[in-house]
Amino acid sequence: MKLATLKDGTRDGTLLVASRDLARALKADHVAPTLQAALDDWDYCAPHPEPLYNELNDQPPAPSFELDPTQPMAPLPRAYQFADASSFLVHAELIRKSRKQELPAWWKSEPMMYQGCSDPFLGPRDDIVVASEELGIDLEAEIAVVTGDVPMGIERDKAAAHIRLFVLLNDVSLRNLVGRELEKGFGFFQSKPPSALSPVAVTPDELGAAWDGKRVHLPLRIEVNGEPVTISPDPRRWLSVERRWRAADTISLRLPMTLTPRPILPDHPLPVPPGATPAAAVLSPARHPAINSASVGCGCASGAVTTPPTKSRPGS
Repeated sequence: MKLATLKDGTRDGTLLVASRDLARALKADHVAPTLQAALDDWDYCAPHPEPLYNELNDQPPAPSFELDPTQPMAPLPRAYQFADASSFLVHAELIRKSRKQELPAWWKSEPMMYQGCSDPFLGPRDDIVVASEELGIDLEAEIAVVTGDVPMGIERDKAAAHIRLFVLLNDVSLRNLVGRELEKGFGFFQSKPPSALSPVAVTPDELGAAWDGKRVHLPLRIEVNGEPVTISPDPRRWLSVERRWRAADTISLRLPMTLTPRPILPDHPLPVPPGATPAAAVLSPARHPAINSASVGCGCASGAVTTPPTKSRPGS
């Protein structure tokens, strides 16, 4: 099932059910006014949009409408919590190396995580507005999971049962502010502005065999201004885009390939899928729910970079 949020002039929009091909949509505000409201009462609300989804895919009912790519907000326009994690040791090593620092011993047993901006999330075609291009605008392609209430201290093999939805996430960074903020010891703030989400969020069953209950086994494809970006298959590297970012540049994130877990180094016991982004995000949409980052069929998370007062075209 694919869920979206329609722009209606309010902060949280209106809950939509989108067809599998993202061509049509149907309002589902009789189930819950917003996706956040549905997440707050998920056990009751979750089954009700399913018949609407089946109708949209088989024979769209009269109330349905063509889904214009500019109509959706972020599926969750704002969330109670957004936790972004560095899941792979390679990621941590590269971060520390860029700052000419040694990797602490604890990093091999505990992931790095920070609380990101979730008040708001940008829609898939919303402009990404920054004060200046000199701040070092950059993208991070991620997969996010939206969770329900996750009990404290839950066992790892039981955590996946609390995943409600998957969504693509473009984690926006201002690289030239990162170092200065981390030196202050309080973590990211201005260097991590609002991120953009894909037009729809998908339920785990929509991923089929690509979701094994622990990891999404899919590739990530990136486009900048409609041109595919070559992704290095080297698991020791960041997924990076070498270019000078300019106003109105547009980033598109898609997941169409297949990833196979491979060990990266003898002293790295955990397998890492080559070419996968070494980052995970966690959003909390229900009272304590969360979002971890990657998914298939989410459509595309994109945004045009703008610097005020010049207004760029919308992203595509």
